[in-house]
Amino acid sequence: MTLKDNILKKIRIKLASQLVGESIFSAREPRLDKQNAIFILEAAGYKHQHLRDIDMYFKGQEPENRQVIVLDAELAAYRTSPEDVATRKSPTVKEMLSLGTIKKILWDEGAIIEKKMATLETITKEAIDSLDLSVTKIELEEIMYQAMASLAEKHTEGIREGILIFSELLKFKSPQVKTSPAILIMAKKISGDPVSGSLYGPAIAYNHNSFKICYTDKVYALNDPEQKEAFERFANECEAASLTGEEVFRKLCEMVKIKYKI
Repeated sequence: MTLKDNILKKIRIKLASQLVGESIFSAREPRLDKQNAIFILEAAGYKHQHLRDIDMYFKGQEPENRQVIVLDAELAAYRTSPEDVATRKSPTVKEMLSLGTIKKILWDEGAIIEKKMATLETITKEAIDSLDLSVTKIELEEIMYQAMASLAEKHTEGIREGILIFSELLKFKSPQVKTSPAILIMAKKISGDPVSGSLYGPAIAYNHNSFKICYTDKVYALNDPEQKEAFERFANECEAASLTGEEVFRKLCEMVKIKYKI
């Protein structure tokens, strides 16, 4: 897979992890987002096994390294075999008459390594760590040229991909500001002081209705009402933009080159 493919997969893994986390701790009814959980597990190299009435995913062949994760709202991870997990979670009548099985059921927590968010964080990290995210000048410039071509052709999906890839490489986030639904806004978050709060900048804004993209070097303190309004005007109208059009992608590419020293 190319650098572009791997970064887009990383972005998808992070989004899937967020959605799974929200499903586990839903205020209405905790219910695992199985589709996204399976995507993360498979990306992390886990294999599916269905035993009795239980769906589980496992990785590792040696008993001391084997990890089994049960696909339910608890998302419990066990350091044991799939067969042992099936016995603990869904014993047969005959097994329930065994003292050993009774002990396993009663002390199930003792076999669990982690669960819920701890498990989710582990498998998310494993999935991302499996990706080759090494940045090369050739692949980076290819991403830039593809984004510029998408902008020239007014191809929104390609433009958004370019913005999201560079934002991931530069650790830009989506700030909570008032924008039109047509606006994609990404900015670098800088830790601020207790008075000014979080600072954002540089920033990129893209309007998928007008296909206008702009960039600013300015840093905004969003706790300050005037600066927040100025930031929102930049996002919605490209006010005080330093760069527009394809030069935005050239700038982002140069920023990544400096960051990764390539």
